[in-house]
Amino acid sequence: MTRRLLPTVILASSLLLCQTSTAAVPGWSSGSITSGSVSNASSAAEEFNFKTLKERPVKSVFTYAVGGGNDSYNIKKISDPFKTINLIKQARSLEVSYGSGSKVMPVVVVYTAGGSSSDDAILIDLDQNPDYPDNLWTRFYNISRIAQVSEQNKDDDHPVPATFILNPDLLGEVHKSCQPQYCPIPYKSLKIPLVNALNKAFMELQNDGFMATPPVIPDVFNTNEASFGTYINAINWLLKTLSPSTPLGWQDNIWAGDAIGHRWIHRAATEMPAETILKQHIRDEVTYLSSLNVFQTGNPYRPDFIAFDKWERDCWDAGLEGAGINNGYLYNAPAWEIYFDFVRGVSEAFSPLPVMLFQIPGGHMQVTGDLDQRQNHGSTAPDYILGDTAIEPELSNVQPYIMNTQFKNPQLDYNIANPSVPQYLMTCPAKGDTESCNNSVYTWHKSHWDKLVQSHVFAVMWGGGSTTSMVGLSPDLDDSGWLYQKLKAQGHD
Repeated sequence: MTRRLLPTVILASSLLLCQTSTAAVPGWSSGSITSGSVSNASSAAEEFNFKTLKERPVKSVFTYAVGGGNDSYNIKKISDPFKTINLIKQARSLEVSYGSGSKVMPVVVVYTAGGSSSDDAILIDLDQNPDYPDNLWTRFYNISRIAQVSEQNKDDDHPVPATFILNPDLLGEVHKSCQPQYCPIPYKSLKIPLVNALNKAFMELQNDGFMATPPVIPDVFNTNEASFGTYINAINWLLKTLSPSTPLGWQDNIWAGDAIGHRWIHRAATEMPAETILKQHIRDEVTYLSSLNVFQTGNPYRPDFIAFDKWERDCWDAGLEGAGINNGYLYNAPAWEIYFDFVRGVSEAFSPLPVMLFQIPGGHMQVTGDLDQRQNHGSTAPDYILGDTAIEPELSNVQPYIMNTQFKNPQLDYNIANPSVPQYLMTCPAKGDTESCNNSVYTWHKSHWDKLVQSHVFAVMWGGGSTTSMVGLSPDLDDSGWLYQKLKAQGHD
């Protein structure tokens, strides 16, 4: 299911580990994993989000740049990438506020194609629709300006001035959409007019006074019949050329490649042998990514990391009117085990490739007397990843708004017959963490941070624009510090 990403900002703080992550990304510690939180990038002293960020110190700021995925039908040239500029300013402002030599890294999500919108938007941005002849070069122009701004902010105190995450939903949507019976984005046969777009973007940058001498385009990109993979490598080349100090990663989707989307995880969690379904999905995704010739070692344009998503919204978000529960987005412990095994499998196929977990819902299962008194933002990711000993056996103290819920379509969405949400949440994994089960009931007490380490994760971005994170965009989206305090109690520095 393709989702529309909201123009949010995320902030991050570091969580030290007892184990050391094997993944290393320039500017990020290989001995810690970073947890990200939402922000609106404002530095206004009276603004709720900024005031709260100063109370809950962070180590990175994260936002969506201008030229987002939903701009495909009205794309325009952005000579002043204000979101990137403001984000870097905010990061430096927070450094001063925190003091003691604190460093805050800006992280910018950069779009060159509208993967979060529709198949048509992707084709438009890849110059496959003659009615939109300017999208491809305009996207190159905009990412060039973002890269230039990043590099201009490099100094002795900030040798890595920012980090780029590229194109949420593009890789996943292209793969998922191209099924044997129907393939609206034929990525294996695309012919993208690459060199024309690059030269047009460079000419416009020169005319606008932003580029004295265009970079020399490598022969591999000097074509107007570029493959989809060549296009991806060209984006990496351009960013690495204009901002060599800025690491970059591409976002991929947990639902990539499967016509039923992420519901395959529930099939793998309930059908035996689960390994068959899991391994097939790992093979399919690795085969797809390998066909693009982007992520292999030895590629001079290889990304520094890959980001894997999980739908950002809290499952009991009242604004969804039940859509979070009734589309398979709620994960129990068996589903989370499959999720992390998939991420690990794909990462290790590429030597391994460092992983960022992207848009992980920050809501938790509130209990009686919970610090978070809201009745509309429950979810399960923090409970599984961090563990919560406050949850009593059989979820007896979990808030009624969670316990009284039933699935409308359990067979379709979760591959189970029982509509009881509590029964689903108490289901034990068939293997793996069976020690968390008491009389065949899952307890939710144990932390699974080791799963992140094993999956080569270096960062977790909690939530999104309308959901729970370490700091809310507004008071009604804030959990009163529950997630922040949980992270801090387990080693936040």
